[in-house]
Amino acid sequence: MKNILQTSTILILAAGLLLFCGCEKEDSPEATVSDKILYTDLSPDASITSISGWYETGLGSIPIPADSTAYYTIDLNHDSIQDVSVAINTSYYWQSNSNPSANYNFSSWITMIQDSDSVAWSKTSGPMVVAKAFPADSVISDNSSYSPGASTYETGPWFFCDEFHGNTYFGVKLYTQKGPLFGWIMLSLDKGRNKIHIREYAINLTPGRSIKAGQKE
Repeated sequence: MKNILQTSTILILAAGLLLFCGCEKEDSPEATVSDKILYTDLSPDASITSISGWYETGLGSIPIPADSTAYYTIDLNHDSIQDVSVAINTSYYWQSNSNPSANYNFSSWITMIQDSDSVAWSKTSGPMVVAKAFPADSVISDNSSYSPGASTYETGPWFFCDEFHGNTYFGVKLYTQKGPLFGWIMLSLDKGRNKIHIREYAINLTPGRSIKAGQKE
């Protein structure tokens, strides 16, 4: 009888342990959820510019045309809805008669097209919200601050932003009812020619999961 009771006790404890372990596994999202990275490489790169050329005055270079904006839109998650607008602009403002080239403002920015989406930013500079640059392999998540849009370059009489050189990763966040989707886009700004190159981008289709800058899979 004693052996039977001992055996029954062991079986009951083992069953309880299995039930406990099963519940723990079911309640842990990390055990069942994995990253699903959608990566897009633009080949050749997409490029936009707001000017067609320069007019040399002898006192400086004047862009042609004087006022214009070029846009490029991105569908990050390939759902036929445009998510991100990359823009570059040239605009005229009077500042100097002796230096005509100083009368032109150059700017570029990233704007989210859908009202609920946002781009990561690092600081403010005058009236501007300045985009955040992410080093390769750094984490893009809710730990950053987000805004509907952010500047990537700006010259003007009241403010200045010239922080991004060469290939730069920028972080974005898309809203979904199941949770945010985090992604990145790589841009390269050629300020001397007033041109932006859009090279590649990716998004983690698993809601709430972070993505690393440059992560492709």
